[in-house]
Parts: sequence; structure tokens; C-alpha cells
Amino acid sequence: MGKGREFLESIYALDDDGDVRSFYDGAAGDYDEVLLKQVGYVSPTICAHIMARFLSDREATLIDLGCGTGLAGEALAALGYKNIDGVDFSAEMLAVAGARNCYAKLSIADLNAGAGIPECSYAAAVSIGVFGQHVLPAALDEAIRIVEPGGVFCFSVNERAFDDYGFRDKVDALSAEERTTCLSLTKEPYHVNENIDGWVCVLRVGQAAGGR
Repeated sequence: MGKGREFLESIYALDDDGDVRSFYDGAAGDYDEVLLKQVGYVSPTICAHIMARFLSDREATLIDLGCGTGLAGEALAALGYKNIDGVDFSAEMLAVAGARNCYAKLSIADLNAGAGIPECSYAAAVSIGVFGQHVLPAALDEAIRIVEPGGVFCFSVNERAFDDYGFRDKVDALSAEERTTCLSLTKEPYHVNENIDGWVCVLRVGQAAGGR
């Protein structure tokens, strides 16, 4: 088993929230090296370019939910976005993200427990590679709550988790409830060195998003 696969399997084996946080705190220093070079993680760059199709205003206020070491923020900044905040539940990951100098503000938050951000605070949000085994579909409610009506939310999920953990059903339910409109749902490269794809979804937030 290669180092990249071993790293992913270590993540999949985590159960307790405290163990997840401890893992990411401990992995922060080597995270980019392993994920980019060993695993071939391309989702942040792909998602940034997909988001750009639906958010032309480079001055729009964005939040990167579960920003980790800041790979998505860096990709968005490279496309000209200037007002990006980030949250993550790992202080060590946030320290690495801060060194990239692409975020206006960084803070601790846990999507599973509620991010503690006022409703309709941002024009758009991204959450790249965060949802899955440890952050389940119910947390999509929190993500869209903090985006203003008419704003967009882009997220990516490992292909294995997307259907197994109910993300497709949740996207359909949000649409049926008129809380969001699905603007785009495409399968894209995710962990290229491990031959794993992911689903990238872009949602337009509706007027009723904060009501549930």
C-alpha cells in the first residue's frame, strides 16, 4: 500500500469526532505534501474553476467551510477572488492556511455542531472534500443557511461517499423543498493518483433556505 492510500485509509478508519480532530491536527504539517503529491488531490482547483462559472463578481464575500490548509482558498485567490474567509475545526490546519495569505479571516468552527455564523452572511460558500463519512448530509443545511438568497454554494464529495451517505438524496430533497436549485452536478477528478473521482455540486440558495 502506498503512502497516499495509507493516508486515506487512516482517515476512513476514524470514528470519533475527537479522533478526527486529533488526526488533522497531527497531519497538518505534512498534509499538503501527502495529499497533493502522493494522493494527487485536484478537487480544490477544479471546484474553484467550476465556482467561477456561477460567480463572476470577484469582490463577492466568500467563505471556505472546512478550509483545512487553505488549498481551496489559494485556488480561488488565483482566480481573482479577494474577500475569502475560512473556518475549520483544526487549529493546526488553520495555522497552515493562514500562512497562505489568501484569507481575510480564519476561525474555528465545526459544521456538525453549527458554524456559529449569522444567517445570510456570505454571497457564496465552498466546501471542498469536507463532506462524507465524518460530515454528513445534514450539515448541508448549515452551509446554505449562511449564504444569502440567490447566492451559490459549491461542494465536492468523494464518489464513494456521495451515494453511500445520502448526498444525492439530500440535494434532491433541498430542491424539492425549494430551498436550493441545483445548477450543476458533475463527476470530476478527485484523487487522481488513487483513481478516485468525486461529485462536484453547485447549488443556488433560495429564499426558504434558512427556514429549516
